[in-house]
Amino acid sequence: MNRIQAAKDSLYVALRDRLQVINPNRIALIGGTTRIAIAMEAALQSEADKTIPGVFYVSFGKEEAVADAAPAGGVLVKVECIVKYGAVAIPNSHAEADLSEMDGELLAAMMPTTTGLSDYSQTNSAALGDRVYWTMPLITDKGVERAGGFVLFVNASS
Repeated sequence: MNRIQAAKDSLYVALRDRLQVINPNRIALIGGTTRIAIAMEAALQSEADKTIPGVFYVSFGKEEAVADAAPAGGVLVKVECIVKYGAVAIPNSHAEADLSEMDGELLAAMMPTTTGLSDYSQTNSAALGDRVYWTMPLITDKGVERAGGFVLFVNASS
């Protein structure tokens, strides 16, 4: 079992479950299934599924050990993360209001900045008796798109 992948999956499940509580109406047709409008970008098969307005897309970047910050007997690893989202760009649309609403939903879903570490690689998830932590996102505005960059932390040793 890969604890870094478990941390990514745990973050995704926490955000998905929290978004469902925050705004149960934020749903989308992704990969032929209607669901809460959040997806792990790397898991999507279709390019069309990667550009749906109103969907939060979670992606992961560089992983590296954090020097001098490891828990006793462990290795603390940080993972660069980003959540991208956008609105429909049509004249006289409510794109800015939609984006502001999504900003608030993302920030609310990110709190608290921790969740339990679980192994989702099997049919029934298994708690691993540890936690993952993350920083709050720094949201950047790119017109009708936004991106929230943050860092995920996990003890990579069992």
